[in-house]
Amino acid sequence: MSADESSTSEASPEISDLPEPIEERWVFGGSRIGTGGKRIHAWVPEGTAVEDAVFFSPSKGMSPAVGSIYAVQVRRVGKRVTRFGDPVYLKRSDDEALRGELELAHRLAEVELSRRKQEANDKRATALDEAMAPLLELARTVSPFDRDAFLVMVIRRVEAGLRRR
Repeated sequence: MSADESSTSEASPEISDLPEPIEERWVFGGSRIGTGGKRIHAWVPEGTAVEDAVFFSPSKGMSPAVGSIYAVQVRRVGKRVTRFGDPVYLKRSDDEALRGELELAHRLAEVELSRRKQEANDKRATALDEAMAPLLELARTVSPFDRDAFLVMVIRRVEAGLRRR
């Protein structure tokens, strides 16, 4: 999503019928896992329950503090919430229970996102890749003129090893 984002996708009314954006105060709820396993950010409108959070893709270059209150420009039309621009930090929330609940959910999501990233990396790193790594390092030291001879030698050694079995 871009800087102007919506948290739901309903049929849009005519632009002239839309209310002007207003400023609301939202508590940053941290990371969550969205559709397709991607990181999304939870925002809890001040004075509502955690279950009423709205979710947006992370803004580039912004790293809000979990449990802090931000001024946010939004437009609400039915259940659709559109955010405009980046939220502006105001202060840390005084609600310790809310901060604790949001921090816990954030940390659980971050651990799971990290685990998924590591698993994806492990899927890319095959045993063959790991076995070839030292050979590739050695091949990088061979001059371009000698590379063909080096590769022929490698092929012959692999072939000879297969014949011994």
